[in-house]
Amino acid sequence: MRKRFILLFSALLCFASAPLKADLVFFIEQIGGPTPIVVGNSAEFGLFLGSTTSGAANTAEEQPLGVDVRATLDTGDGTAGLWSSGTNLQGGAGFDNDSFPTNSAFYVAFWGSPALTFPESDTRHQIASLILNTTGATAGNYTISLSELAALSAAFTEIPSINGGPGTYTLVPIPEPTTVSILALSMMGIMIQRRRR
Repeated sequence: MRKRFILLFSALLCFASAPLKADLVFFIEQIGGPTPIVVGNSAEFGLFLGSTTSGAANTAEEQPLGVDVRATLDTGDGTAGLWSSGTNLQGGAGFDNDSFPTNSAFYVAFWGSPALTFPESDTRHQIASLILNTTGATAGNYTISLSELAALSAAFTEIPSINGGPGTYTLVPIPEPTTVSILALSMMGIMIQRRRR
């Protein structure tokens, strides 16, 4: 009896500690790679949807009817920049454009029929684009968190989904003019003054 209890207890512990299976993964990445963004400039970020399952994607879990996801910047006061606009690349409702500029953009799309398929686990689809405006932001390293993840299967059940990790980006200060440039401008000014005399 005691042996059975120990085996049952061990099985329950293994089950409780086992990771939950997820079929879809949400990502956000800077388009063109992680390059520093000069404060005052804009940058494009992509919302991506991927699959954790390899092989042919013929199941409802790998052919979503629609998804929800929220992309939130580090701060709400603009020091990390603000989302200035969002574009839905897959059809459906997409972003509420009246909510821009914002630090937290919510993407909602219902396609009505499977719009995306994942033939292999490394296949990823860009579902949306967000533009980051950094006017008035502060130089530094920042993250973009994804939350409120949801995906609906063709059977109208929730598809297990996970966060592919926070997106990251770096803001750098506006480059100051070099000493040589300042010297050249000063010399030009002196020459113009002399000609006027």
